[in-house]
Amino acid sequence: MDASKVKKLRAILTLHFALIAVLTATLVSYGSGSVFLPLFILIVCVVGFLIVDSLEWFALNRFGVFIGMTTGTAFAVGSYAYNTFSIASESGQLQAIAGLLVFPEAVLFMQRKNLRVFEQLAIFLLLEIMVAALVNDNLLFGILLLPIVLLWVSSLFHFSRYATLVQIAPHIEVPMPKLFEVLVARFVKSIMGAERPKAIVESKLVSSPENRTTPSFRRILQSIPLGIGAIAFSALFFYFLPRTTAGGYRPKLNQQVRVGLPETMTLGQIGRALQDPTPVMRVKLTHDATAEAYTILEGPYIRARVYDHFTRMSDTTRWDLAPSKFVFGPIPDYSRLGADATKNRDRVRVEFDLLPNCQTDSFTLPPTFLPRGGRKPNATINTYTQLLQPNQQSDEERHLQAYTLGSTEYLNGRQLDIVPILPVHDSDDISRFLRAHMGYLVDINPRDFPSVELLRNRIIREANVAEGESLAQAKAIEKYFSQAGEFKYTLDLTAAVDPKLDPVEDFVANQRAGHCQFFASTMLVMLRQSAIPSRLVLGYKPREFNSYGQYFHVRQRDAHAWVEARFSSRDLMGTDYEPWIAPNSEYWIRFDPTPSVSDDEVIAQPNQFTDYADKLWKGYVLEGRELTGEKSIYAPATEQSKNMYAQLAEQWAKLKEDLASGKFGTEAGAIGFAWPLAILVAGVGMGIVLLWQVIVNLPRFAPKLAKRIGMSPRRTDFNQEFFSRCVRILRKFGFEREDSQTPQELTREAADYLTQEKGVESSKEWLQFLTQSYYRIRFGGGRPLNDQDQVAVQAALKNLEKSAAKLPTQKR
Repeated sequence: MDASKVKKLRAILTLHFALIAVLTATLVSYGSGSVFLPLFILIVCVVGFLIVDSLEWFALNRFGVFIGMTTGTAFAVGSYAYNTFSIASESGQLQAIAGLLVFPEAVLFMQRKNLRVFEQLAIFLLLEIMVAALVNDNLLFGILLLPIVLLWVSSLFHFSRYATLVQIAPHIEVPMPKLFEVLVARFVKSIMGAERPKAIVESKLVSSPENRTTPSFRRILQSIPLGIGAIAFSALFFYFLPRTTAGGYRPKLNQQVRVGLPETMTLGQIGRALQDPTPVMRVKLTHDATAEAYTILEGPYIRARVYDHFTRMSDTTRWDLAPSKFVFGPIPDYSRLGADATKNRDRVRVEFDLLPNCQTDSFTLPPTFLPRGGRKPNATINTYTQLLQPNQQSDEERHLQAYTLGSTEYLNGRQLDIVPILPVHDSDDISRFLRAHMGYLVDINPRDFPSVELLRNRIIREANVAEGESLAQAKAIEKYFSQAGEFKYTLDLTAAVDPKLDPVEDFVANQRAGHCQFFASTMLVMLRQSAIPSRLVLGYKPREFNSYGQYFHVRQRDAHAWVEARFSSRDLMGTDYEPWIAPNSEYWIRFDPTPSVSDDEVIAQPNQFTDYADKLWKGYVLEGRELTGEKSIYAPATEQSKNMYAQLAEQWAKLKEDLASGKFGTEAGAIGFAWPLAILVAGVGMGIVLLWQVIVNLPRFAPKLAKRIGMSPRRTDFNQEFFSRCVRILRKFGFEREDSQTPQELTREAADYLTQEKGVESSKEWLQFLTQSYYRIRFGGGRPLNDQDQVAVQAALKNLEKSAAKLPTQKR
C-alpha cells in the first residue's frame, strides 16, 4: 500500500479537523468575548500540521500527552475558580469551560494522527460546538454552522476511508520515528546518497483512474442524503436547545446591560443615553386587520417609563415612578377599550423586537389592546401608566421576548397626542384612584423655582391666555420652548452649574441650553405651578427606518422625554380634541416642548440589509414566530384551513415552549437542561440506529426477503482491489457473476469462453494466476504479494484490458 497516499489522507483529515476547531472556537469566543481560544488553537493547528504531519519532525509521546492534558485541565480549572471566586466574571467562566475542551484538542493536534487520535478529536469538537450553540443566539452562528456541517460530512467520508484502510492493512499506523532517527537518516542520505527501497507497482494496485471513477461517483451520491440529514439534524439541535427560552434573550455573559431607561431618574441623566448608539429594539407597525405595513409620517413616541413623584435631593432633582399596585389587570381586547379609545382611530399592530442588551421590557403605544395575531406578551398592564408588568419575576425570566401589542393611537398615519385613562374594573375604581393620586400630579414647591414662575407668567401674558384656560396655557408653554428662541437644544452640558439652585431653576435662570429632559422637566414644573395635573414620560422616538423589513430601528440615543397633562372631557369640549372624547372621561394630552433639530427627520438605517437578515434569523430560527404568523411562508398553503392551522400553530408553539424550557413531561418547571427532550432525541436516535442495523443485516438473516425487496447486495466486490478490477474487465466481455459462483468458477468459465470463442489463447493463464493470487491473500492470513508477484499481477491485468479493448463488448 502506497505510504504517500495514506499520509495524504491523514493530512486531509487533519486539515478538516483543524478548520472545524478554529471555526468552533470562533463561535465560543464570540459568546465569551475573548479571542484567546481561536488564536491559540489556530497557532497550534498550523504548528502541528507543519512539524508533526508534514515534516514529521516531532510528536508527543504518551508521557507528553499526559503532561499536556494535565496542564491544560489544571489551567482551565484554575481559571474557572479565579473567575468565580475572585473577580466574579461570567465571561471568564465561559472561557474556562471552553478551555477544558480546547486545550485537549491542542494536545491531540501535536500527536501523530491515527484512528484513536481522530476519534478523540471528533468527540472534543462535538462537545465544543454544543457549548458554542448554548452561548450564541445570533446570525453568525447560522452563517458558520453551514461550513462546519459540510466539513463534518466531508470528514466523515475521509475518516471512513481511512478506517477501512487501517482494517485492511494495520501496518499503515506504524510508530513514527523519533527526531534523532530522522536526523540520522537525513544525514546518511545527504552524505552517502542512500535511499530506502520503494515498492515497484504498489501504488498502481491501489489507485488507477479506472478504479477511482466508480467509488468517487458513489461517494458523491452517498454524500447528498447524508449531508442533507446532517444539516437538518444540526438545525433541529440548534432550534430546540434550552438557549432559545426567555433566558436566552438576556445579554451574553460578557456583556453588561448598557441600554434601557432607569426606574428612578435624576435630571440630566438621559444626556448620557442620547450619546450612545447601541441598538435597543426594532419596532414594526402593521394594520391589525390585514397585517400590511402601516405607513406613518414620523418616528413614533414609544412609552417606556412614567414618572409622577418629584423629589428634591441636595443638588439634584429626581423623578420617581408613581405607586400603581391597585391598577394592574389583564391586557384588554379591542372590544373592551370603549368608545373614547376606539372612536376615529386606526387599529394598528405594533411588534416590539427587543434586543438582548436591553433592560427595559415594558414598551407600549397606548391605548393598548391584544391584537389578532403576533406573539402575545406574558404580562399584565398598568391601566394608569399603560405599561406592562411581566408575569415572570425570576431573574432568568424577567425579560420579555419579542412581543406584539395593538394600539389605537394612530389615525391616517399620524400619531394622536390624546390618550384616554382606561378604567381597571369600572369607572368608580379609576375615579377613586385618580382622586387619591391627584396630589402627586400637582406637587411642587414654588419657592424652589422663582425664575421658572416669572417665565411662566410672561409666557401666559404674552400669549394672551386667561388664567383658567388650562389647555391654552399648556399649549402656549409648549409652543414657547419648541420654537427654540431663548432656549437652545444641546448635548454639551459642560458649563458650570449653580449648586445652590435646583437644576430646573438653574436651566431657566442661567443655562438656557439643554436636552429634552430639561425642556420636559421645565414645562412640567410650569404646568404644576398652573395647577394642571401632569407627569413626565420617558421613552424613545426613533428616526432610522429599515425599508427591507418596514420597521424602525431604535437606538439608545433615540431616548426622549415629554410631558402628559390630565384633562377631563369637559376641558376638551370645543377644542381640536373633541372628535376623540366621550362624556365623563379623563384623558392624557401629550406635550413635547423640546425644540426640533435638523436630524429629527426619518432617515434610512445604515447597514439595513445586515440588520434585516439578523431579524429574520431571530424570527424564523430562534423564536419561530415568523413560521406561525399571517405573513409566514406557509400562509398561502393554509388559506383554506385557517382554523385547523391556528390550532396546530398554537399546539406547536406550546410544545416548542415546553421542550425548550424543560417543562415537557415534568412538573418541576424550568430546569437547566431539557431532559425530556434529551430522552426523546435519544429514543429517536436509537430507533434510527436500529432501523439501519435491520437494513444492513437483513440480507444476512433473510436473504430471500432482502433479494425480493431489492436489498440484496451485489456479489462482485472483493477484498482485493486487483481482483475486483479483473471482474470489471470480464464484465466488458459480457460475463456477469452469478450469486452462487465462486471466483474460481467465474474465471474458469471465462477462460474457456475467451480461448474457444474469442481466440484469446493466454487468457486461461492470466485468469488462473489472478485467481490463485486472490485465494492466497484471501485465505492465507492477508499476507501481501511480493514485488515479483505484483509485477505479474499488473501484467496480467494489462493484457486482459488490451484484449477487452480490441474485442467489442457483448452479452454472452
